[in-house]
Amino acid sequence: MKSAGLNARKLRLLLLLSMIFIMVVAVVGFYFMQRQLHSYADSISHLNADAASGDQNLTTLRALQTQLDEKAGIISKTKAIVAESKQYVYQDQIIEDLTRIGQESGVTVTGFTFTSPAAADGTTPTATAPTAVSTLKSQKVTVSIASPLNYDNLMKFIKKIELNSMKMQISSVSITREKGSNVSSDSFTIEVYVR
Repeated sequence: MKSAGLNARKLRLLLLLSMIFIMVVAVVGFYFMQRQLHSYADSISHLNADAASGDQNLTTLRALQTQLDEKAGIISKTKAIVAESKQYVYQDQIIEDLTRIGQESGVTVTGFTFTSPAAADGTTPTATAPTAVSTLKSQKVTVSIASPLNYDNLMKFIKKIELNSMKMQISSVSITREKGSNVSSDSFTIEVYVR
């Protein structure tokens, strides 16, 4: 009688099919794992590149901050070259600067007279809508000084006005020679540039 059960031949066939099935599953599993690892490696590579870029940006920002800190004096001097017109509503800074320059030069400043501001090209500005580019204007001030005074002191006064960090320019001056090294001057007209 033949048994309907498993014989050696069927077992070999079953074993062979099982091994083929396991190999196919192993190859497919290996393929998907390799894709996952490759994707993970790419994301780690991008994160490393972003971190390196962030470090480089941070280094650049620190270098720029150091440069700004080193040049803070230059920046403040640059701001002082042309004054903001809102600072001169009462012309306090102009009076303070010219009085200080007079004291340093040995010249007594006795008075100030301000005239309406003019545009840098000499025309009187009109009220217009604000524009993106502001034009320079000049604030004219007539400065009276005590006369007679020493000629050298007057020249120091003029030189310090012209070399002042805030842009000032003498537009007119009248000088009369007195006895010795003394001169007399009625007044100076000085232009201070504002924006």
